Amino acid sequence: MFKNEFDCGSFWHCSNGIPYLKDCPANLHWSVEKNRCEWPCVAKCDPSVPPCPTDPTSDPCGCNGCLTPHPFNCSAYYRCKDGRRKLIFCPSGLYFNKDTKVCDHPKNVRCWDFVCPAQNGMFKNVFDCGSFWHCSNGIPYLKDCPANLHWSVERNRCEWPCVAKCDPSVPPCPTDPTPDPCGCNGCLTPHPFNCSAYYRCKDGRRELIFCPSGLYFNKDTKVCDHPNNVRCWYFICPAQNGMFKNVFDCGSFWHCSNGIPYLKDCPANLHWSVERNRCEWPCVAKCDPSVTREYVTGEVKPFKIIF
Repeated sequence: MFKNEFDCGSFWHCSNGIPYLKDCPANLHWSVEKNRCEWPCVAKCDPSVPPCPTDPTSDPCGCNGCLTPHPFNCSAYYRCKDGRRKLIFCPSGLYFNKDTKVCDHPKNVRCWDFVCPAQNGMFKNVFDCGSFWHCSNGIPYLKDCPANLHWSVERNRCEWPCVAKCDPSVPPCPTDPTPDPCGCNGCLTPHPFNCSAYYRCKDGRRELIFCPSGLYFNKDTKVCDHPNNVRCWYFICPAQNGMFKNVFDCGSFWHCSNGIPYLKDCPANLHWSVERNRCEWPCVAKCDPSVTREYVTGEVKPFKIIF
């Protein structure tokens, strides 16, 4: 992982020689020294950020017995005693609750500090269903689920909210049983979660039908169609691991890890190249047919977009 010279709030993550631009969690900066995202005064990326407050117990404080949270460590707080601050740590696994002034369970404390329970893996963000913690070599990174999806602890991936069951206010998923009544005979309707499936209404009951392998149900034409012709964000990994084209958006791609698909963005203004299996300039990626590049007498002309 390497510093992004143009933005303190992001960094470059190189995998197999391919660079990916990743964002630090909210309000954090990339630290070259610690090789991870840190509070801005710790990262020292932005020279305009004032130095961090120090921890020494000699720091004066105003009132005897006052408890105040540590600025960077959710598990620590200060107690004022005899006019001096004393640094205290909560028992393992607990965070300091600045509202109740006690060490509390993390789910009751809004604090973005996160300690990886394992060196590598993905874990629930107790404050936000639409994101999750990705731990790599013991360093936590806060990542967003694709739009409108929630993190599922049970499936260890992002899912539809009714499947993830993270938000108790979300109603249960509709069921698939064929006895569900339907309105008109012969009507075809898409499956809510599986792009390759649809329902056919027959004699007042729904019948679940799957398209042939590799095809998606097109809700507009009511037939099984090539995925390129169907706008559906559901994606099945063609292999356990690897990176694959997003047929709906040149500026992103699918990253499959252990059979689980994650939608990732290319760095700004780049497109996914199937040929090179990485993000490239649009004229190199050749994903968008409206982008052209001309070669004249060995010289490269700037690419242009033809509308």
